[in-house]
Amino acid sequence: MTADITNLPPRDPVFADGRRCCDDCKRAFLHGRDSLAQARMMVRAGPILHDELWATIAHEDAFLCFDCTERRLGRPLTQAGLIPCSFNSGWISFDDADVAATRRARVRELLLERP
Repeated sequence: MTADITNLPPRDPVFADGRRCCDDCKRAFLHGRDSLAQARMMVRAGPILHDELWATIAHEDAFLCFDCTERRLGRPLTQAGLIPCSFNSGWISFDDADVAATRRARVRELLLERP
């Protein structure tokens, strides 16, 4: 079951302390430079999905956290739904030579390949 985005109102950018927030839960996205106290109040950004899948749950310019992405999908995310890019590293396999991917992968768990 996927979310019905036809009834979603146009979204206005949501910011907290100058940070982008999840459109659904309104919590600020976690950044690598955050303190432990800040991190407890924030959420991790959701992965970059294939356009066809994203279009079933959100407007093109929406920002969702990982948990709200799964909530809108109505199921756990899998590798099959993610675009292969360094931002998604850790959730999908990646080239160990990609330094940016290696940093992101340390705090993520590999997703199942298929539901």
